[in-house]
Amino acid sequence: MVHRKVFLIGYMASGKSTIGKKIAEHLNLSFLDTDIFIEKKTGLQIHEIVKEKSWDYFRALETEVLETACDPFQIISTGGGMPCSDSAISIMKSMGLVVYLRCSEATLFDRLSQTTQIRPSLIGLSESALKSHISKQLEERSCYYNQADYILYADQEVNVLMEYLELVLSEWSQ
Repeated sequence: MVHRKVFLIGYMASGKSTIGKKIAEHLNLSFLDTDIFIEKKTGLQIHEIVKEKSWDYFRALETEVLETACDPFQIISTGGGMPCSDSAISIMKSMGLVVYLRCSEATLFDRLSQTTQIRPSLIGLSESALKSHISKQLEERSCYYNQADYILYADQEVNVLMEYLELVLSEWSQ
């Protein structure tokens, strides 16, 4: 059984929320999606927060969630950029297990090309600009993502990924 927090990190559309909900339900743990928590707390969607305030303001909200809103036994799906500072990744690692759901650029492009109008950093991007954006951000964020305690390849079917994650959690809790 999991004894601390489990943070799921990775690029947007890597499956953090989908897998997080399923594994939390399966293990009878609570689940927190940090983006949804922030939207409920502020009454604004992420793209509205970024537009009305700034990315820096949004990142400060993310850090606040890390420090205050997490239960002791919980699966936490982070926003794609949340772990991308030395302080945020350190906070997560000090509080529990960090699992990076790594997807290929092709998988991320397929998933994100359907949602470019609702994700703040993707609004208005052409197909080629989206591919370039994904590639650039993955490269910039890799030094943070790769600090995870475990890396799971998230291009797989949800059921297969769930089995791997359950195995990781069972090994970790012993």
